[in-house]
Amino acid sequence: MDGIAQGFEEGIVVETGSDRSSSEYVSLIGEIEGSDEPIKRLGVDNTQGLIASAMEFVLEGLHLKRRLNKDRVDGRYRYRG
Repeated sequence: MDGIAQGFEEGIVVETGSDRSSSEYVSLIGEIEGSDEPIKRLGVDNTQGLIASAMEFVLEGLHLKRRLNKDRVDGRYRYRG
C-alpha cells in the first residue's frame, strides 16, 4: 500500500463515482504503481466490475487509514495525497 500512497503524494488524483465506467478503473491500475497487488489479494478475477469495486475499496481503506484525502466534488469522490 505504500507504493499507492506514494503515488498520491506525488500528485496522482483519482475521481470515483457511479458515473465512471469499470474500464476507467482498470486503466487506473496501470497508472498507479503497486495497485494491482492489493486487488489480487482480494481475490478479484478479471471482471471489470469487480476490479472497479476492489479499487474503490482500496482507496477508501487508504482514506480511512489517513493515507489519502477524500473530497466530494460534483457527485463524485476525489482521492488525493
